[in-house]
Amino acid sequence: MTHRQFIRDLGGTAKVARMLDIDTPGPVGNWGKRGVPWRWRPALALIAGDEHIELPEGFLGLPDEAVSNALPTQVGPWIYQDT
Repeated sequence: MTHRQFIRDLGGTAKVARMLDIDTPGPVGNWGKRGVPWRWRPALALIAGDEHIELPEGFLGLPDEAVSNALPTQVGPWIYQDT
């Protein structure tokens, strides 16, 4: 899976921008081409785990099985607001 597809699976650029409290979706749109910046990957991995969305290969720089074993199954509302 590409980062572009991952962003689509999370609900698109506007929704991802809102979840991360980013003012405009433009920067998130660029992530589909350049890759999600490392500073945002942990938060998006938690959100993806809560939504049962697969992460792109090597998204956290770890083997995929290590990532799936480390992510919690639930994320509290303190991570993001779904509007």
